[in-house]
Amino acid sequence: MEAIDILKSNFFIALYAISWVLSVLKLPMYYDSTLKYFPIIIGYTLCTEILGALIYYVPDFTLFSEVEYASYTVLIYNIYDLIFFTYFFFVYKKSIKKVNIKKMIKYGTWIFLICFIINALIINPMLLELWYAYVTGSVLLIFSSIAYLLQLFQQNGIKENSLNILFWISIGLIIFHLGYTPITIIKNLNIKTITGNEYTILRTTHISLIILMYASFIIGFTKMKRYRF
Repeated sequence: MEAIDILKSNFFIALYAISWVLSVLKLPMYYDSTLKYFPIIIGYTLCTEILGALIYYVPDFTLFSEVEYASYTVLIYNIYDLIFFTYFFFVYKKSIKKVNIKKMIKYGTWIFLICFIINALIINPMLLELWYAYVTGSVLLIFSSIAYLLQLFQQNGIKENSLNILFWISIGLIIFHLGYTPITIIKNLNIKTITGNEYTILRTTHISLIILMYASFIIGFTKMKRYRF
Protein backbone atom coordinates (compact mmCIF):
# COMPACT_ATOMS: atom_id res chain seq x y z
CA MET A 1 0.00 0.00 0.00
CA GLU A 2 1.27 3.45 -0.91
CA ALA A 3 2.13 5.94 1.84
CA ILE A 4 -0.71 8.24 0.75
CA ASP A 5 -3.23 5.40 1.12
CA ILE A 6 -1.92 4.60 4.61
CA LEU A 7 -2.34 8.25 5.59
CA LYS A 8 -5.88 8.34 4.21
CA SER A 9 -6.86 5.21 6.14
CA ASN A 10 -5.34 6.57 9.35
CA PHE A 11 -6.01 10.31 9.01
CA PHE A 12 -7.01 10.51 12.66
CA ILE A 13 -3.34 10.09 13.62
CA ALA A 14 -2.99 13.78 12.75
CA LEU A 15 -5.13 14.54 15.81
CA TYR A 16 -2.64 12.68 18.00
CA ALA A 17 0.16 14.79 16.54
CA ILE A 18 -1.73 18.06 17.06
CA SER A 19 -2.60 17.08 20.64
CA TRP A 20 1.00 16.14 21.36
CA VAL A 21 2.35 19.44 20.01
CA LEU A 22 -0.18 21.39 22.10
CA SER A 23 0.60 19.31 25.19
CA VAL A 24 4.30 20.18 24.84
CA LEU A 25 3.68 23.86 24.13
CA LYS A 26 1.35 24.15 27.13
CA LEU A 27 3.57 22.09 29.46
CA PRO A 28 4.80 25.17 31.41
CA MET A 29 1.19 25.62 32.54
CA TYR A 30 0.97 22.20 34.19
CA TYR A 31 4.53 20.87 34.53
CA ASP A 32 4.22 20.67 38.34
CA SER A 33 0.85 18.87 38.32
CA THR A 34 -0.25 15.25 38.15
CA LEU A 35 -0.53 15.69 34.37
CA LYS A 36 3.16 16.49 33.85
CA TYR A 37 3.69 13.16 32.05
CA PHE A 38 0.67 13.61 29.77
CA PRO A 39 2.80 14.69 26.76
CA ILE A 40 4.68 11.40 27.08
CA ILE A 41 1.40 9.46 27.05
CA ILE A 42 0.14 11.29 23.95
CA GLY A 43 3.53 10.87 22.26
CA TYR A 44 3.47 7.18 23.14
CA THR A 45 -0.03 6.92 21.67
CA LEU A 46 1.16 8.59 18.47
CA CYS A 47 4.14 6.24 18.15
CA THR A 48 1.97 3.20 18.89
CA GLU A 49 -0.53 4.11 16.17
CA ILE A 50 2.21 4.80 13.61
CA LEU A 51 3.92 1.52 14.47
CA GLY A 52 0.63 -0.36 14.28
CA ALA A 53 -0.15 1.14 10.86
CA LEU A 54 3.29 0.22 9.52
CA ILE A 55 3.00 -3.38 10.71
CA TYR A 56 -0.53 -3.71 9.33
CA TYR A 57 -0.03 -2.07 5.94
CA VAL A 58 3.64 -2.73 5.11
CA PRO A 59 4.25 -6.49 4.60
CA ASP A 60 8.02 -6.29 5.08
CA PHE A 61 7.78 -4.28 8.31
CA THR A 62 7.60 -6.46 11.42
CA LEU A 63 8.80 -6.58 15.01
CA PHE A 64 9.06 -10.36 15.15
CA SER A 65 11.11 -12.90 13.25
CA GLU A 66 8.52 -15.64 13.79
CA VAL A 67 6.25 -15.89 10.75
CA GLU A 68 3.09 -16.47 12.80
CA TYR A 69 3.54 -13.14 14.60
CA ALA A 70 4.88 -11.08 11.70
CA SER A 71 1.68 -9.21 10.82
CA TYR A 72 0.17 -8.98 14.30
CA THR A 73 -0.13 -5.63 16.07
CA VAL A 74 -2.04 -6.91 19.09
CA LEU A 75 0.92 -7.08 21.49
CA ILE A 76 1.83 -3.41 21.17
CA TYR A 77 -1.77 -2.41 21.90
CA ASN A 78 -1.99 -4.76 24.89
CA ILE A 79 1.12 -3.14 26.35
CA TYR A 80 -0.28 0.29 25.50
CA ASP A 81 -3.52 -0.42 27.39
CA LEU A 82 -1.56 -1.41 30.49
CA ILE A 83 0.45 1.83 30.50
CA PHE A 84 -2.46 4.09 29.47
CA PHE A 85 -4.92 2.88 32.10
CA THR A 86 -2.36 2.73 34.91
CA TYR A 87 -1.28 6.31 34.19
CA PHE A 88 -4.80 7.72 34.37
CA PHE A 89 -5.64 5.74 37.50
CA PHE A 90 -2.64 7.46 39.10
CA VAL A 91 -3.81 10.89 37.85
CA TYR A 92 -7.35 10.51 39.18
CA LYS A 93 -6.25 9.00 42.48
CA LYS A 94 -4.11 12.10 43.04
CA SER A 95 -6.72 14.56 41.74
CA ILE A 96 -9.81 13.31 43.59
CA LYS A 97 -10.17 14.49 47.19
CA LYS A 98 -12.72 12.06 48.65
CA VAL A 99 -10.89 9.32 50.55
CA ASN A 100 -13.43 6.61 49.74
CA ILE A 101 -13.17 7.33 46.00
CA LYS A 102 -9.37 7.29 46.22
CA LYS A 103 -9.54 3.86 47.88
CA MET A 104 -11.91 2.56 45.21
CA ILE A 105 -9.51 3.69 42.47
CA LYS A 106 -6.56 2.16 44.35
CA TYR A 107 -8.27 -1.23 44.76
CA GLY A 108 -9.67 -1.00 41.24
CA THR A 109 -6.15 -0.51 39.90
CA TRP A 110 -5.00 -3.70 41.62
CA ILE A 111 -8.01 -5.57 40.24
CA PHE A 112 -7.15 -4.30 36.75
CA LEU A 113 -3.50 -5.39 37.08
CA ILE A 114 -4.47 -8.83 38.37
CA CYS A 115 -7.04 -9.18 35.59
CA PHE A 116 -4.38 -8.16 33.05
CA ILE A 117 -1.97 -10.83 34.30
CA ILE A 118 -4.62 -13.56 34.40
CA ASN A 119 -5.90 -12.58 30.95
CA ALA A 120 -2.33 -12.77 29.58
CA LEU A 121 -1.90 -16.24 31.08
CA ILE A 122 -5.18 -17.54 29.66
CA ILE A 123 -4.66 -16.36 26.08
CA ASN A 124 -1.63 -15.45 23.98
CA PRO A 125 -1.20 -11.64 24.26
CA MET A 126 0.84 -11.67 21.05
CA LEU A 127 -2.12 -12.97 19.07
CA LEU A 128 -5.25 -11.87 20.91
CA GLU A 129 -6.51 -8.73 22.58
CA LEU A 130 -6.61 -8.90 26.37
CA TRP A 131 -10.15 -7.64 26.28
CA TYR A 132 -11.24 -8.79 29.73
CA ALA A 133 -8.50 -6.58 31.15
CA TYR A 134 -9.43 -3.77 28.75
CA VAL A 135 -13.09 -3.78 29.80
CA THR A 136 -12.10 -3.83 33.47
CA GLY A 137 -9.75 -0.89 32.98
CA SER A 138 -12.28 1.00 30.88
CA VAL A 139 -15.05 0.68 33.48
CA LEU A 140 -12.72 1.93 36.22
CA LEU A 141 -11.54 4.82 34.03
CA ILE A 142 -15.11 5.88 33.26
CA PHE A 143 -15.93 5.75 36.98
CA SER A 144 -12.82 7.77 37.89
CA SER A 145 -13.49 10.39 35.20
CA ILE A 146 -17.11 10.85 36.26
CA ALA A 147 -16.10 11.06 39.94
CA TYR A 148 -13.62 13.80 39.08
CA LEU A 149 -16.17 15.77 37.05
CA LEU A 150 -18.70 15.54 39.89
CA GLN A 151 -16.05 16.89 42.25
CA LEU A 152 -15.39 19.82 39.90
CA PHE A 153 -19.05 20.75 39.57
CA GLN A 154 -19.46 20.67 43.34
CA GLN A 155 -16.64 23.21 43.62
CA ASN A 156 -16.87 25.44 40.54
CA GLY A 157 -19.16 26.69 37.81
CA ILE A 158 -19.04 25.59 34.18
CA LYS A 159 -16.99 28.64 33.11
CA GLU A 160 -14.21 27.99 35.60
CA ASN A 161 -14.24 24.25 34.90
CA SER A 162 -13.88 24.90 31.17
CA LEU A 163 -10.44 26.38 31.86
CA ASN A 164 -9.30 23.16 33.57
CA ILE A 165 -7.42 20.84 31.18
CA LEU A 166 -8.32 17.71 33.16
CA PHE A 167 -11.99 18.65 32.76
CA TRP A 168 -11.67 18.31 28.98
CA ILE A 169 -9.47 15.23 29.20
CA SER A 170 -12.10 13.59 31.41
CA ILE A 171 -14.90 14.42 28.97
CA GLY A 172 -12.88 12.96 26.11
CA LEU A 173 -12.07 9.78 28.03
CA ILE A 174 -15.70 9.26 29.02
CA ILE A 175 -16.99 9.75 25.46
CA PHE A 176 -14.43 7.38 23.98
CA HIS A 177 -14.66 4.58 26.53
CA LEU A 178 -18.46 4.66 26.82
CA GLY A 179 -18.56 4.06 23.08
CA TYR A 180 -15.56 1.81 22.53
CA THR A 181 -16.07 -0.60 25.43
CA PRO A 182 -19.25 -2.08 23.87
CA ILE A 183 -17.41 -2.28 20.53
CA THR A 184 -14.61 -4.25 22.19
CA ILE A 185 -17.09 -6.68 23.73
CA ILE A 186 -19.08 -7.13 20.50
CA LYS A 187 -15.92 -7.55 18.42
CA ASN A 188 -14.37 -10.19 20.67
CA LEU A 189 -17.55 -12.17 21.33
CA ASN A 190 -18.21 -12.38 17.59
CA ILE A 191 -14.62 -12.54 16.35
CA LYS A 192 -15.25 -15.59 14.14
CA THR A 193 -18.63 -14.56 12.75
CA ILE A 194 -18.34 -10.80 12.25
CA THR A 195 -18.94 -9.76 8.64
CA GLY A 196 -17.03 -7.25 6.56
CA ASN A 197 -19.87 -4.73 6.71
CA GLU A 198 -20.17 -5.09 10.48
CA TYR A 199 -16.42 -4.59 10.87
CA THR A 200 -16.61 -1.44 8.74
CA ILE A 201 -19.38 -0.04 10.96
CA LEU A 202 -17.41 -0.81 14.12
CA ARG A 203 -14.22 0.74 12.71
CA THR A 204 -16.06 3.86 11.56
CA THR A 205 -17.60 4.24 15.01
CA HIS A 206 -14.19 3.66 16.60
CA ILE A 207 -12.58 6.39 14.48
CA SER A 208 -15.45 8.78 15.25
CA LEU A 209 -14.89 8.22 18.98
CA ILE A 210 -11.16 8.89 18.57
CA ILE A 211 -11.95 12.16 16.79
CA LEU A 212 -14.34 13.24 19.56
CA MET A 213 -11.88 12.36 22.32
CA TYR A 214 -8.93 14.16 20.79
CA ALA A 215 -11.08 17.12 19.79
CA SER A 216 -11.92 17.41 23.49
CA PHE A 217 -8.21 17.28 24.37
CA ILE A 218 -7.41 19.96 21.79
CA ILE A 219 -10.20 22.23 23.04
CA GLY A 220 -8.87 21.77 26.56
CA PHE A 221 -5.35 22.78 25.60
CA THR A 222 -6.54 25.87 23.74
CA LYS A 223 -8.75 27.05 26.64
CA MET A 224 -6.69 25.97 29.65
CA LYS A 225 -5.34 28.19 32.38
CA ARG A 226 -2.63 27.34 34.91
CA TYR A 227 -3.16 23.84 36.32
CA ARG A 228 -1.50 22.83 39.62
CA PHE A 229 -3.31 19.78 40.94
